[in-house]
This record gives sequence, C-alpha cells and structure tokens, in this order.
Amino acid sequence: MLLYITWHPDPEIVHLPMLAPRWYGLLFALAFYAGYLVFRRIWLKEKQSEKSLDTLSWFVIIATLLGARLGHVLFYGPWWNEVDELGNVLVKGYFDNPLSILNIREGGLASHGAAIGILIALFLFIRKAKIQKSYLWLVDRLVIVVALGGMFVRMGNFANSEIVGTPTDASTGVVFAYYPLDRLNSYLVDQGPGLSSYSFDSKGDTQVMNNQVYQEYDLKLNYVGEKEDLENFILYNLNYVFNTTYDADRNTYIDNFQPYEVQAVEDGLISVNLTVLGLPRHPAQLYEAVSYLLLFFLLLWVYHRYGNSLKEGFIFGLFLIGLFSARFFIEFIKENQVDFESGLALNMGQNLSIPFIAIGLWLMARTWLPSRTKG
Repeated sequence: MLLYITWHPDPEIVHLPMLAPRWYGLLFALAFYAGYLVFRRIWLKEKQSEKSLDTLSWFVIIATLLGARLGHVLFYGPWWNEVDELGNVLVKGYFDNPLSILNIREGGLASHGAAIGILIALFLFIRKAKIQKSYLWLVDRLVIVVALGGMFVRMGNFANSEIVGTPTDASTGVVFAYYPLDRLNSYLVDQGPGLSSYSFDSKGDTQVMNNQVYQEYDLKLNYVGEKEDLENFILYNLNYVFNTTYDADRNTYIDNFQPYEVQAVEDGLISVNLTVLGLPRHPAQLYEAVSYLLLFFLLLWVYHRYGNSLKEGFIFGLFLIGLFSARFFIEFIKENQVDFESGLALNMGQNLSIPFIAIGLWLMARTWLPSRTKG
C-alpha cells in the first residue's frame, strides 16, 4: 500500500491585517543571509575589503529582485490585457497595468531573470568598485552562494505549494492540499447556519481513477442547519472547493453524488462523512532544492580544493551546466506555469536554460583548451 505525503501548511507565518509575513519571504531572506555569511569568508580569504563586500551585497540583492520580477514579466507575461468579445478584461497584462509589475506578492519571480540581473550587476560593480579583479574572477566566487540561495528559494516555493510537479504514483508523491482546504475555510462561520467545522484525514488507502492513483481522505463536515441545506452545500459548494479542470491546480477531487448519511449530532448540528481524493504529485521544488544544495557543495569543494589554480570562468561554467541542466530535466516532471507553454515542444524554463548550459560548456572548454601563443 502506498501512502503519500499530505502537504497543507499555511504559507503565512502569522495572519496580520495589512501585511502578513510568509514562509517564502523568510526563506528568500535566509537565502541572502546564508549566502552573505559564506561569501564573506571567501571574500576576506581573498583579501578584499569588507566595505566593498557591503556594496557588492546591495548590488546583488537589488539585481536579484529586479531581474527575477522583470524576467517573469517578460518571459511569462501576459504582456497585454486579454479581453473577451465584449471588451471585458479576462486577464490583466503587465504593460497595460504597469503598477502590477511591482506587486511581487501576487507571485512571479523568474530564476532566469535573476541570473541575468546578477550578471549585469556584477559587471556594473566591477566598473564602480575597481577591486583589481576581473569579471570572471568575481563571478566564479559569487555563483557558489547563488546555488545555495537557489535551494532556499525552492524551499520557499514548496512552502507556498507552488511550482508543483506532475502526477505520480511514486511513494515520494505529495498531495498539495492547502489551496482546496483554504477555499473550504472560507465557508466556515462562527455562529448561525453554515459550516461550523471540519476534519480532513487520510484513510491510508488509494484509488485509481483515469489511470492515476489517488490518496483517499475522510472529510467530516459539521454543519449548523437543515439536512437539505447541507446537501446543497455538498452538491454545489464542495465542487468549487475540491474540483478544477486546470491541470496545475488539480490536487483534489470529490464525487458530489457519492452515497453518504447525514447524522444528527445535537440540536441544530448535523454531520456527514465524505471521501475526497488527493492527487499525489512530484515535489519538483524539493528535487530542485536538493540539486542546488549538492551543486553548492560541489562548487565550494572545487574552490577550496583548487582555488586560484583554476582558470577564470571554470567554476562559473560548472555552475551554469549544473544548475540549468538540473532545471532542464526537472522541468519534464513539472506542470507548466502559464497556459501558452502547453503548445511548446519544450517549456519556457527549458528554452531559457539551453543558452545558459551552452555558455557553461563554452566557458569550461575555454579553460581546458591551451592558450594560443603569438608566433
């Protein structure tokens, strides 16, 4: 019997009226902090000043945020408003609503954009700081902690239950149940008629539907009101809560017409037990996080083992090949992030990874080939 992991923690650390801190934001901040601590040791070991490190840190932080956000806007869009035949806006485009570009709380940070932003920022830093080191020397050392930062960011994606993988029957599958349960929470009432409480627990059994394995859950609803009202709630509201036709959001399924028995608990309170199916998916975020962590240790080992004996660009090339090859292959088991990707032979993440891999191969080949001497 296969038992899958059920994942439904709240992405918000605490609920505040105006600005609730999220686990993603905390992990994003930890990416910079941990990277700073590691890079500081490298920087001081290379006898560079702490003042220049502080300047470099701000260059990288700003470039990462701007690059990641603008990368999402440019690579994934939508650029312009999508409207129906009557002119009603169905989806707002970034260029028709420029202020929405600043709204990073809606989601939308592209790692490829962050990579480009950081590379540009390092070029500008070299020109400003005049640290007597080459561009490739700097990039070789910074990419070590960029790999570590990527691990924290993907852990943040996992905390957000976003960038999910495709369905799987492997025992490592995860049922991402937060968003369906969050929709169910919106129906809870403190007093008066309506849904008063519920429980959602795994039965420890699986069921095959449409050639896919689902985990069975027992959903117990406690409802204040008449039996007919509860039946209507099951028939109409639970369909909205647990069922969707959009692949990337398809995490649960409920048969609204399944047989059930409404039981009276006490005056005005009734309950019912229903079966909900959860769709196990690859935890693609964790696959990437582990890949980036291993890459971090590899780059750090190469740096400490060989240090300045390596030609400039070697570690950078190894980073590009390792990170974007992992990204390329893991994309095969990830759901597309935007609709237009379904019409592509390779999705946007894979198409954007290929140039970075090619540059990495060129950099490593360049360090291995003997230098030409002038005759």
